[in-house]
Amino acid sequence: MKPKKKPEEGTTFLLADTEDSIVEITCRSIFPNLEIFQLGLNKEVSEILTNDNIPRIILATTNKEIITKVLLFYEDNNIEVIPFLFTDADTEKLSEQTVIQIIHFEFFRLKFETLRSKTNFLMNSNLSNISETFENQNPSLGSIRINPILFHSLLKAIDNKCAENFISFMQKVNNLCSQNDRELIGEILLFLEESGSKEILASLFSESIQQFFNENNFENINSSLLILIIGLAKLLQKDLFRINYFWFNTLIFFICFDTGAFHKDKIYQLKDMNHQTNHFTDDISIFTLASILDNKKYITKELYLDNNNLTSIEEKYTKSSSIFINRSNSKKNISIHEKFEISKGYFEYALKLIRGN
Repeated sequence: MKPKKKPEEGTTFLLADTEDSIVEITCRSIFPNLEIFQLGLNKEVSEILTNDNIPRIILATTNKEIITKVLLFYEDNNIEVIPFLFTDADTEKLSEQTVIQIIHFEFFRLKFETLRSKTNFLMNSNLSNISETFENQNPSLGSIRINPILFHSLLKAIDNKCAENFISFMQKVNNLCSQNDRELIGEILLFLEESGSKEILASLFSESIQQFFNENNFENINSSLLILIIGLAKLLQKDLFRINYFWFNTLIFFICFDTGAFHKDKIYQLKDMNHQTNHFTDDISIFTLASILDNKKYITKELYLDNNNLTSIEEKYTKSSSIFINRSNSKKNISIHEKFEISKGYFEYALKLIRGN
């Protein structure tokens, strides 16, 4: 990539898919000399990029091909590029430095949630200067330079809030296997914490939980993936009990895949954060899932229940537990996918009984 000089002031080109008054007003407040190109209605991008005097392009498009063309032009020319939206480019065609700059920019774009803070950020930031700002403020996130494709995949999952993108990212995490990768997982968790994205990833985990039990996606679940999920749960603290059944899905995930029970103590520590009145339902859930998923190492002791002292909700969990453990025991040689469905059925039926429908 050629070294960049600060471009001369002039027309700023906004590339947008459709008319968007918020985007246009925000960009015009920063760059008064703004020319808007609504893609498909105005000139083609190739025509715009033949202009030798373009000082600045704002990307407010989701078109991957167009974004990639603009970034390739950026790598070879003296222009500023400001991504207004997530920069979903063909990373295989770009230099590693550009991919790193995209990640650094996206970090701040996620972090600055209000329109005012985002506007202030866009006034002073572009791809050329963002890395210096990022690395000065976040010296503990150096792994981005070591594995930019992994972080870009993470950002794509967060921005699109898409199960397919999330599973693609998790597959990349699952392929990590060296001791140094533990440091990388730690930095991914720090990235989520600092960018305010941990709850989005937790929600995606719950929405995508079934995909982990599909052997076409994951033949084996490796330690790196377990470390990431338990780290995310610890980051969430008590919020893990309110996000889209994240806690219950975490139990299923670990009781199934942590076959050596290496993370059992951490799971029980998280359980202890739950409200006192929920301890029984957590215990019966762990007992039930360990029985269905055949991981007795997660049972600390046999549950001897005094049915006379159970609350109404506890009775319903106990009833569901009995039904679904018996259902699991009645089947022979069941697949991991079937075990997941029975585990999920236990929880769904307990909730159905509680709701009275």
